[in-house]
Amino acid sequence: PQRNAFEQIVRSTPFLFLGCSLGKDRTLDVFYDVYSSATAPNHRNYAILPRPAESAMGAPRENFLAARGVFPIWYGDHGDA
Repeated sequence: PQRNAFEQIVRSTPFLFLGCSLGKDRTLDVFYDVYSSATAPNHRNYAILPRPAESAMGAPRENFLAARGVFPIWYGDHGDA
């Protein structure tokens, strides 16, 4: 019942993630299930995250998050811009 309630919240409310690692966990499993369904919400969720140290790491991370409806706002500069 708690998962169903959380799924409804994810479907109806945009999220802003602050201070979260956003790795593979149960929360992002729910986001993946919701955003990979045929009735995925139209709203975006955002996360403020440190820019990956290597530019090659950014694309896989963005793909992982996008599949869960989360779009990163990168901060910091590691000299590879």
